[in-house]
Amino acid sequence: MPFALGAECEWLFSPADFYEGVQAATSGICSADFDGDGWLDIAVANRGSDDVIVFSNDGTAQYSILSTVSIGVGSTPRYVVSGDFDGDGDIDAATANWSAHSGDPVGYNGGSVAILLNDGTGALTLSEEHNFLRTSCLDIIDLNGDGHLDIIVPHWDPAVGSNGPGIASILKNNGDGTFVEITEVPIGNLPRGIDVGDIDNDGDFDFAISNMGSDDSVTVVENMGKFKFAVRDPLLNGITPRYLAIGDVTGDGLGDISVVHKTPNTLIVYKNDGNFNFSMFGEYPTADNPHSVEVDDIDGDCTLDVLVSHVGDNFVNLYKNDGEGFLTLTQIQSLHGPAHVITADVNEDGRKDVLTADVNGGYFNVHLSDVYQVGCEPLECRADLDNSGMVEVMDIIELISQWGTPCGPSDLNRSGVVDVLDIIELISVWGSECP
Repeated sequence: MPFALGAECEWLFSPADFYEGVQAATSGICSADFDGDGWLDIAVANRGSDDVIVFSNDGTAQYSILSTVSIGVGSTPRYVVSGDFDGDGDIDAATANWSAHSGDPVGYNGGSVAILLNDGTGALTLSEEHNFLRTSCLDIIDLNGDGHLDIIVPHWDPAVGSNGPGIASILKNNGDGTFVEITEVPIGNLPRGIDVGDIDNDGDFDFAISNMGSDDSVTVVENMGKFKFAVRDPLLNGITPRYLAIGDVTGDGLGDISVVHKTPNTLIVYKNDGNFNFSMFGEYPTADNPHSVEVDDIDGDCTLDVLVSHVGDNFVNLYKNDGEGFLTLTQIQSLHGPAHVITADVNEDGRKDVLTADVNGGYFNVHLSDVYQVGCEPLECRADLDNSGMVEVMDIIELISQWGTPCGPSDLNRSGVVDVLDIIELISVWGSECP
């Protein structure tokens, strides 16, 4: 059962459905329509069995194994992403693989990125592999505006250890699902997480990488166009940063950066000024050993909330955004050590559900949302409770009929309960029509 801190309107999710993979240590998850039936399926990366399993959605958010592809014995795939790499309309995938495997060169002590192409039925085939150093994560985005998804691969040299500098290799998509390394970007030590976003709102996609090595940094990289990149000032406020997420948490239209830190179990939100300058906006405690972070609109109020998963605890923290970047904690129980959390509307009811890859036991969890969707219409529209076209006396009567109830359309100030402050909100737009 979820519980809320500082709010009377609980965020409710159904008890998790657990799905067991082949082996332990499921650490990566993504959601896409792999079999082309219109429903969001799930792919998981299993570092215990060195494979990726695709689970098909039957249309009711119930899942069964659709296909399995081996990455190679000992490859340890930690992370999986999905997108149409070859332009055929089918959703492909790529994995970040931590270790060498039997197909790698003799004496090679690194990892790789595997490209997995879809045959149109949801069956993935390993089409090519790119060897790098220790590869822990990756992300995909069209970096040069040619309509093809490129890949950003952070990695580091295990022979040097956590003090050695990291590298972000850029793989250019040739348009047919094949890739070529086109440049490298210097980053911090021991990179662990990555996200992409248009940080300066110039139309190009930039990226940020968290580095949990000796420099405890977040590297912020500006896309200058034509595969040219500029490394901006790093973020240095936290210790052992793991995953991060780019999204406008503070509500000013700019992509902020939210970072989880293994030590001392914290979430830090960095506010973006629009010119690649960031300041620490808020710091929030997490549960034990936070691992990943996601930003999405959970309650439909057009503001981004924050989600954090933990490998040291059986909870996902949900931080409700008040619209100005101030966060209130709610937790949902998510067993088996959720290593990676994402959101997707898997049952198409208009609510974002919560999905986790679980490192202890080889599971993934599906938490279906029953969160009330607040809506983001202007107050003049929300206060017209009887839908007459104007805010007037019948709306006050409707509000009073809901007095003291949690949530619902009469909670105009979104405090979690209908009270006198909602009457004040209604009166402030008295006589108004919905624009």
